[in-house]
Amino acid sequence: AVLVHTGASTRSGHYFAFVKNSNGVWYEMNDDFVRQVSNKMVETQNAYMLFYKQQPGTSHNSPALAPRPGASPLLRAQVRGSSPDFGAFSLSASAMQE
Repeated sequence: AVLVHTGASTRSGHYFAFVKNSNGVWYEMNDDFVRQVSNKMVETQNAYMLFYKQQPGTSHNSPALAPRPGASPLLRAQVRGSSPDFGAFSLSASAMQE
């Protein structure tokens, strides 16, 4: 996924994301709408943050992938790959904010 910020600073402006589905199709997620977009559209964005999905069969042993001390159990499970699917992860994260 590609997180994009527009605006003068991180304290103001607007955030939106481009997300690729399992079939390789990109979508723009922007407040109350979702639309399919081209690869070119995603490639030309000024990304604020990138999110990657680890490929099956690759190692989880990289120090860069290790959660820092004090990380939430939810984050630790997500990094280890032992958490449920993203939908359940999102639901859990939403429930924690309530």
